[in-house]
Amino acid sequence: MKIIGHGAGDFMSDVKMFFPDVLTLTEDSRALISDQIRLPDDAFVFASRYGDQLLFHRLQEKMQGTDPPIYKWDSEEPNSFARTDGSIWQFLEDELDFFEDWQDERKRESHGKRDKKE
Repeated sequence: MKIIGHGAGDFMSDVKMFFPDVLTLTEDSRALISDQIRLPDDAFVFASRYGDQLLFHRLQEKMQGTDPPIYKWDSEEPNSFARTDGSIWQFLEDELDFFEDWQDERKRESHGKRDKKE
C-alpha cells in the first residue's frame, strides 16, 4: 500500500483495489452479489474489475500461512466461486505481464501509424 496503494497510473486502472476503494470492497461486494451467492463470512475482497469479477482471500486461510490462495467470483458463473492456482503475488505478476504486453502492442501500433505517415 505504501508504494502503489493509491494507484499505479495506467497499471490496473480498470481494477478497484487501491485506497480508499479497498476499504469498502468486501461489504460492497457482498451487496453486489447477494442475489446470486453469499460471500464466505471470512472473505476479504481485495479486487473488483467492473463489478463483474471479484478476487478475495479467506481470512482463516490467511492466518494459516503467509500466501493464501485467491478465490474468484465471475458474473459469467455467478453461482460459484473458483479457487485460483495463484497467490496475490502471482496475480500481480500476471497482471503486470499482461500490462507490459498491452503497452508493447500500443507502441507497435503507434510506430506503425507513424511509419505510414512518413
